[in-house]
Amino acid sequence: MSLETFWPQSIDNMGKPRRHRGKNDAAVVNCDLNQDGEGPSSPDAGRAAADLDPAMAKAFEIMMGNITKVIENKLSPLPETVRQHTEDINIIITRLHEAEARILALDSVLAYEARIGALEKQASLLSERADMNKNYSRHLNI
Repeated sequence: MSLETFWPQSIDNMGKPRRHRGKNDAAVVNCDLNQDGEGPSSPDAGRAAADLDPAMAKAFEIMMGNITKVIENKLSPLPETVRQHTEDINIIITRLHEAEARILALDSVLAYEARIGALEKQASLLSERADMNKNYSRHLNI
């Protein structure tokens, strides 16, 4: 789509932005903003938008409507995506807490395993001694 379909007048006849020379002789567009960077700095600048050619104003209105629709279409799935990601993160957090609980339980089991291993070793040693004493007592009875 070309600009000529939006504006019946030639692009060459459109008003040129006001320019002035700044530092290093660079061309800078003179914007009519106040010192805060918001809104027009003078009442004449606010009227400049109202003084636009009706066709140009209509074209701007159409373009703004189209841009707004495109932005809304692109951003409309965003809340659902954020909600889904929040649910996924909450599920992951729950699983992480469960895993931490299992790891803590496993740490206590590992501590007991070392103690159980030492007790098993001691039990086998005592069992061997008991067998040796039993065999020695039988040996003396013969």
